[in-house]
Amino acid sequence: MSRRSPRHDRALRIEILRARAAMERQSLAHGVQRLGKSLTPRGLLESFLPGTARHRSSSGFLLQALRLTRRYPLVLS
Repeated sequence: MSRRSPRHDRALRIEILRARAAMERQSLAHGVQRLGKSLTPRGLLESFLPGTARHRSSSGFLLQALRLTRRYPLVLS
């Protein structure tokens, strides 16, 4: 079993840290993208009224509103 040199170990650690930093930057970029999409008017509506994307018709929207008023009765007041 041969031992690696400290120089080789240091270079390996540096490459691992660079790869980890690149992954974190990519994750941050995706998070910012998702945040940007969720802050659109449609994204905000979907966050407050879940299921609005499925209910495109007015009757579907009314049913969703009725469900919300049953679940949260203070919405009517």
